[in-house]
Amino acid sequence: MPPVSTQTPAARAGLEPGRALAFLVGLIDDAAAFPPGALTVGQSVAAHREHRAAPYGVVVGPLPAPVSRLDEVLDALDAERTSEPFDLVLVADAGLVQAAAARAELLDDDPVELLGLEVATAAAIDGSDEQALAAHLADRDAGPLLARLSDADPTVVRRRFTSFGSCSISDPVSDLRGLGMLDEEEGR
Repeated sequence: MPPVSTQTPAARAGLEPGRALAFLVGLIDDAAAFPPGALTVGQSVAAHREHRAAPYGVVVGPLPAPVSRLDEVLDALDAERTSEPFDLVLVADAGLVQAAAARAELLDDDPVELLGLEVATAAAIDGSDEQALAAHLADRDAGPLLARLSDADPTVVRRRFTSFGSCSISDPVSDLRGLGMLDEEEGR
């Protein structure tokens, strides 16, 4: 029987922890107030602060909130009485259901598809054609995607691919940990 590797997929691909983390800082917009998330705006403000303070908080981006519910956001922020900065993105409500459905269809909450988006972004920056970009987006093998990502410049990639929204911070955090891109302890 061959020996079982204890290396993570990222380590096997040569993606060092510091480089991996550079691709993840602020990557996940905390969209818990949007469908299919079930939190109220007030609950999402409190949960967002908890996520940002957690060991994995380095991957948590801003809190998107519907413009139509700005008064609820302001009430929730006033109720907290904290002087800590709060990253907030106001989102127009029109077409929200269609946008959420398109995101779900595109990402299918699959960490490999998220890697494909980052790899395709890197490839587009390098001048790859549409067919190559489509191949990166369709690739479901984490090893080659992580290997391609290990050769990319995280600063350049993240300048173009700033973040994606998720109704659950814990799911993508768990997926990124499983790939070895995010440490259990300190988000490294």
